[in-house]
Amino acid sequence: QIIDYKDMTKKMNLNLTKPSFDREELEAVRKTLESGWVIRGPETSAFEAEFAKYMGAKYAIATNGCTMALYLVLKEMNLRSDDEVIVPSLTWSATASAVINAGAKPVFADVRNGDWCLDPEDVRRKITKKTRLVIPVHYAGRYARGYENFPVPVMYDNAHRVEKGDFKGTTSCYSFYAVKNMTTIRGGMILTDDPKKAEWYRKGVHGGLTKDTRARYEGAQKQNDASSFYYEVEFPGWNFDMTDIEAAVGRVQLRKLPKLNARRNEIVKKYNRAFNLKNTGNHLYPIVVPNRDDFLLKMKEAGIQCGIHYLPLHQMTAYKQYAKGAIPVTEKIGAHTVSIPLHAMLTDKEVNYVIKTANKILGGRGRKGGNLKGRRLPTVSVGITAYNEQKNIRRLLESLKNQEQAGFRLKEIIVISDGSIDLTVSEAKKVKSPYIRITREPERAGQQSRQNQILRFFKGDILVLLEADVLPKGNDYLAKLIRPLATSLDARVVMAVGDDTPVRPRGLYERMLYSGTQFKKRLAASWKGGNNIYSCGGHSGKALARHFAKSLRFPKAVPEDVYIYMALKKSGLRFVKTYEAVAYMRNVSNFRDRLKQARKYHSGKGSLENYFPPDSLKREYAIPRLQMFQTFVGFFLRKPVWIALYFFDVLLVRSLLWAGGRRKFQPLYEPYYSSKDLTA
Repeated sequence: QIIDYKDMTKKMNLNLTKPSFDREELEAVRKTLESGWVIRGPETSAFEAEFAKYMGAKYAIATNGCTMALYLVLKEMNLRSDDEVIVPSLTWSATASAVINAGAKPVFADVRNGDWCLDPEDVRRKITKKTRLVIPVHYAGRYARGYENFPVPVMYDNAHRVEKGDFKGTTSCYSFYAVKNMTTIRGGMILTDDPKKAEWYRKGVHGGLTKDTRARYEGAQKQNDASSFYYEVEFPGWNFDMTDIEAAVGRVQLRKLPKLNARRNEIVKKYNRAFNLKNTGNHLYPIVVPNRDDFLLKMKEAGIQCGIHYLPLHQMTAYKQYAKGAIPVTEKIGAHTVSIPLHAMLTDKEVNYVIKTANKILGGRGRKGGNLKGRRLPTVSVGITAYNEQKNIRRLLESLKNQEQAGFRLKEIIVISDGSIDLTVSEAKKVKSPYIRITREPERAGQQSRQNQILRFFKGDILVLLEADVLPKGNDYLAKLIRPLATSLDARVVMAVGDDTPVRPRGLYERMLYSGTQFKKRLAASWKGGNNIYSCGGHSGKALARHFAKSLRFPKAVPEDVYIYMALKKSGLRFVKTYEAVAYMRNVSNFRDRLKQARKYHSGKGSLENYFPPDSLKREYAIPRLQMFQTFVGFFLRKPVWIALYFFDVLLVRSLLWAGGRRKFQPLYEPYYSSKDLTA
């Protein structure tokens, strides 16, 4: 797309940010230089006192940057190498680097989709015994809410926000860098109500000394002895002093701040009306665009400087070692966000130019073309029915709670023990996670009833139903499974089963069943491209979209996996095979249970006619004879003994003795539904 400027005002050159200076700052700098006291002097002390009063704090300690302010607060805590500090990934590098340089480990948490500030719910999920501190960032000037009376200590990173009376007693660090709402060119500030910590910070800024240069000088002027010249170094401190030149500029900027912020707020309102957004905060104005590179280059061509706030830290080389799984909201924002010009020096004409240019590049989005906000990420509930699954339930839950949340937010993991008489529940309780909810049902009701139970009270947008004998192969299993739902408005259902990798078969009967399972995989895997009941159903699991599942109740007489599959086929959905999970299970080795299972399956088949047209059932269950014959011959030549025993079991024992002579729509092979994760 080529931008045509003929219908716009003349091409402009606009900065993303710009400090608001005039003669007052120049005069303040001149006076400071002429005074001869240019560092740790009266201007710094006055600025500290004025800033503390403006914000509502008892103590203010000036530094030469917000990074150093963060570092000082962290160093005072005496952190150890295994201590953890929870920080957002959507922030400037200093929020995390200060933690590392102070000797601890950063733990990255996600942000809220609404305000892009650190999500207190995700933070709570990541709190451990090693967590010492949480550092929320007031992103773009938006107040990070939800940290009042928090279970662990909190320190605010206020690099984006300076609002009168904003300090509420929680230690906070501020930035006065050149791009901020008020600036000292380079500088920072710590606010606290704790006198002991304030004293430590003040000493730390100046080498750990009990007296700074000004204190020694003023003492010498007032005393007649030499004692004021002496000092003590209580701990090895740093040279983080703010200069008086910077402080002098800061004092002028602080007086102007209400007016500067008011102008920024006016621009934010104009942008919100133009782009149909509800952005708050007045430090940055971020928008979400579909093609960021294209947008940035075309805005640059139009003379408008933009920025990216921010690329996720956990994806950066310096911080990858601290990343634990995906952070979905942050990653989505990081891939599409662009900050457009916002500063107090912008004129209305310039603001209108930014709006017109952005809308033209985006193809008329905004008031006419819709909302620039990204869609809310769907929440996912995982429902697990378990009967005597003590061997696998713990590792399944460990795998699920550590899944990368890319494109979704994990809401809950529901475990229902369906009358288990082993240690299933106690093993499940050993997995500590705020996601997990465990219900012990003393009576054995069966998988269908328990899945219906989950359908009645799950809270996510998407429900993933799993059996407890499945184990995901990787930590992106859920992300791949629900991706069609998270990215497509038309998607309705995802079905998932495990790739059947049984424990090595033992004994004659298990080997026969295993060979039969392998035969069915070869027979059905390519039939209709895998778009069939044998490949797409599964005892190992199903995933249902909430709006579909809410209206679905499994008839008691019908095998639930078949019913779901047929219901989805009736709605016109197609299935695609993937290979993302492994079902760690032994085939039924008890012959009586096997026969009971076969009777239930076959008796339920006929009742499918009550719900689906006979012709559609026939299409699903009638494997082409030629394909069946070719597969049978090939497999028989390789494993003649086992395939013969399997057919004896299927054709004679179950089909003749326990199917009640029923012929209609009986599949020739019992569907152990091999093995695939299937996405619709």
